[in-house]
Parts: sequence; structure tokens; C-alpha cells
Amino acid sequence: MIQKEKQEISVEKAIQDLHNLFGLDKEGSKSIRDDKTFMIIKNEFNRFEVIKKLQDYFKDKMLSAGWGCAIDNITLLWTTFELKQL
Repeated sequence: MIQKEKQEISVEKAIQDLHNLFGLDKEGSKSIRDDKTFMIIKNEFNRFEVIKKLQDYFKDKMLSAGWGCAIDNITLLWTTFELKQL
């Protein structure tokens, strides 16, 4: 199986794309973003849905050198992930 080369994207592009992907602008959305940290309320997307969306998004993309996406520990209300320098 031939693996395609991933497109390198900026952190700013990823932030905007993920903001839209999780519908943070939708009226009534309780999910929030603080700079590079996303807190997705589980009423809107459960943890597995968040992970799947992130896997699908980053399947053919990678962040600029030195940056990555990390999912935080399990909480009761939120699935939290952030874009950060590794």
C-alpha cells in the first residue's frame, strides 16, 4: 500500500478548521476554545467521536514542525485536546 505524503499545515489553519469541524460557532454550542485548547462538551460529541474526527482530520495533514495535537485525560463533562509545541 502506497502512503501519500501528508500536507503540512500551520497551527492557525488547524485551529480554524477544528473550530469549524466541532461547530464552536453554532448557536447553542457549549463547547469552547481557549487559544489552542479545545474543550468539547460530551453532550455534543463523546470522547470517541472527538478522537475519530481528529484522526480523520489529521489522516492527510500534519502540523508545522515541532507542533502536535494532544488529547488530555478523561473528564466527566469534556473531551479536551490542545495543539502544542512538542
